[in-house]
Amino acid sequence: MPDGTIFGLTDNLILWVSAIYGAELERRLGGTGLRGAIYGGLIGNTISDAVAAAWDPSTRGLIVGITLGCAVVVAAAWAWYTIKDSKAQIQE
Repeated sequence: MPDGTIFGLTDNLILWVSAIYGAELERRLGGTGLRGAIYGGLIGNTISDAVAAAWDPSTRGLIVGITLGCAVVVAAAWAWYTIKDSKAQIQE
């Protein structure tokens, strides 16, 4: 198997499940499922990248950097939606 194959399989499997779970959870809570899928995908990607990096011998030394990079994007998305929602409430 080429280097990174274990990473790719693990990463996308966890990401796929997380995005579906996030969308379904938001729908059950009365939303459209869009933000649930976005947050499920972002959080799932953070988890999946960390797990995949740990399992794939070719990426074990990159776990901290990969996870930190993913977490920064999760925080940025949360901040963006928080600001967007605040602006929408002010305009109403």
